[in-house]
Amino acid sequence: MAIPTKGTALLNFLTVNIDTMMTANQCENLIIFGDLNQNVVCDAFNTLLVVYDLHNYVSFPTHSSAGSSLDPVVTDLPPHTAQCFPLDFMGTSDHVAVLTKIQLKRPHEHYVEPHCGLGQQVKLAPHKPQLLNVSMSSVALRLIWDGKTLVPQNKVEVLGVTYDYRMTFRTHIERLALEASGKLASLKRMSWLLGSIGMEILYKAHVRSCMEYACLRWGGAANKHLALLDKVQGRAVRLIRNSGAGQEPRLHSLQYH
Repeated sequence: MAIPTKGTALLNFLTVNIDTMMTANQCENLIIFGDLNQNVVCDAFNTLLVVYDLHNYVSFPTHSSAGSSLDPVVTDLPPHTAQCFPLDFMGTSDHVAVLTKIQLKRPHEHYVEPHCGLGQQVKLAPHKPQLLNVSMSSVALRLIWDGKTLVPQNKVEVLGVTYDYRMTFRTHIERLALEASGKLASLKRMSWLLGSIGMEILYKAHVRSCMEYACLRWGGAANKHLALLDKVQGRAVRLIRNSGAGQEPRLHSLQYH
């Protein structure tokens, strides 16, 4: 298998093949660090993060060169679990690599007992309303609610759908993809208990359903945003296929198509 060495091709390769490589090497968690150049290939980098529910939690310089920024360390581990320390630096005056030591610590589980009382009941109060101004006019909109001026927001959530002031639904679709990829990661960890049929049933019931919620409202978004959900389903197809005898799962196109 020829692995690309840089650019969008490398990130697209990882997006398609990470699950296969983790299964082949019996890996439970993932840490990627090195020359990802996320500022150069921002869209492909963000797609990789969303599809695999990865996070750029670790702020650590792994690489620097003339005219480029430091590269990230991305992982599917919880925050504050992975820490990086420099061991040595190597390279030339215009290109430096950092030899890295990675230390992992097991996160502690915390349980917070929920409390509910009369003070938590929903009431119509001045701080409750939100203002989202969707207009081509340059004139500022000023609304006053019970003596308090409402500050325009870049996005608001109504019945589970996020609306932004440009009405692109990009924010909402990214949130759906993150939620779906998190559930898909849980399904992957259960795959050894399930066959391809069981994987397919649970995917349809718990993962795909969240990607189709209220799709009549946001299904008209640009294809470049909707493609993110297709990539999540593409990962699900590969997981279901690999859990059985290589048979293709019986999945229809997502309902927004």
